[in-house]
Amino acid sequence: MNKKVYGILLFDEAYKHLSDILKPYLQKGPIGKFIYGTKAVHDGIFLNIIISPELTNGRIKDTMEISIPLYFVKFIASASSPEKLIGFCASKRGKQPT
Repeated sequence: MNKKVYGILLFDEAYKHLSDILKPYLQKGPIGKFIYGTKAVHDGIFLNIIISPELTNGRIKDTMEISIPLYFVKFIASASSPEKLIGFCASKRGKQPT
């Protein structure tokens, strides 16, 4: 069974305020920085995102749940598996932004 994956784009303002906090979870592709997650749920004023280590190229060691204020979220897309790439990056996985 395929796992669903979510690609989340954030507004530039999010990176100004949260760049160090978001760094382990960020990927970079042709469209810029984004976050891959296995679940994304709107919860009041936050978007709660579940992120597994394989979606961060091993930068995290355990599955994490992060909450981002909704006003930082620009766009969310989902696909049936990470291999579908959601059109966010040219390679199988995004690269960590610099």
